[in-house]
Amino acid sequence: MRPSKLDPFKPTIMQMLETHPYTAKQVLQRIQEESYDGGYTIVKNYVAKVRPKRSPAFLKLSFAPGECAQVDWG
Repeated sequence: MRPSKLDPFKPTIMQMLETHPYTAKQVLQRIQEESYDGGYTIVKNYVAKVRPKRSPAFLKLSFAPGECAQVDWG
């Protein structure tokens, strides 16, 4: 398998994605500043493959009848 233009930038991309949920376009702009001269599609495909899974934005709560109450003061 031949080396990819993206190979030297993969550690940088991984570090970026672990610290912030960047889009593939933002990743491309950042690595272009570091002399990446490849295309967007390879970056997009790599980011989709290695992006950490997002956790749900909400927590589902479950209570027995009469165990909890909520009031809307609005």
